Amino acid sequence: MMPVIGTLLWAVPLLWPTGEDGGVTTSKALVYVFLVWFGLVVVTALLSRLALTAQVDENLKDG
Repeated sequence: MMPVIGTLLWAVPLLWPTGEDGGVTTSKALVYVFLVWFGLVVVTALLSRLALTAQVDENLKDG
């Protein structure tokens, strides 16, 4: 699911207006892309930790 969300979020700068008359600069678009990348890494790490914790708890219940 995270690759799909990442692809959609990375496609957002393609929709932004460009040009010298008030458009989004390339540097701002790159900052956005790297922030999205960092956010995806953090969310994936948290989800991985939650899944591992749930699996360990389930194994302890089973015995």
